[in-house]
Amino acid sequence: MTKTLNKSTRKPTQKRAQETWQAILTAAARVLDREGFEAASTNRIAEIAGVGIGSLYQYFRNKDQIIMSLLQRLLDDKLAVMRTSLETHSPTNLREGVQALVRTMIHSKSANARFERILESQISRMGIGLKVVEKADLAVIQMLKEFLEPYRDEIDAKDLDFSLFVVIQAFRGAMIFINQSRPEYLRSPKLEQMLTDMIYAGLRSR
Repeated sequence: MTKTLNKSTRKPTQKRAQETWQAILTAAARVLDREGFEAASTNRIAEIAGVGIGSLYQYFRNKDQIIMSLLQRLLDDKLAVMRTSLETHSPTNLREGVQALVRTMIHSKSANARFERILESQISRMGIGLKVVEKADLAVIQMLKEFLEPYRDEIDAKDLDFSLFVVIQAFRGAMIFINQSRPEYLRSPKLEQMLTDMIYAGLRSR
């Protein structure tokens, strides 16, 4: 199963094939968001994408493989949002930098809350999804280490990789469970403050 999923999520290189691939993923995201997971059959996705079911199966053998590609695309988008935030803001201290990033990620989550809830609910069911998330974590850690370098004298953590890994898991866990059970909390100003405090404390912990 793992090999099949990995093969299916390899993005095509030719322009027309890429356009079809993206059309299928966009249609799948639309169906998931508007109609829910159960309604997102391969036939329904092909219909919304405007392609034949045979064309869909040239790229994805089943629905799980589409979900995996959507998860990968979501993580890539999150990395891009994070990178833009880090490049755009010029905080004067560590706490300001953490808060700006937290605010950006909460806004990103709120904008796609229902869609992300559906994908999140599938990660544990599809064990390979965890490997995709772990790979993204490595990229996030490297990105954050570069961002934090100017504030290194404010960081007490002796093992920065360890501290970043822990705060990333804590942040993700909080966001996932809030989105799953209390999505209205994503709009609370208190959430930004509490998550900022949590991450800041984690970086300051020896």
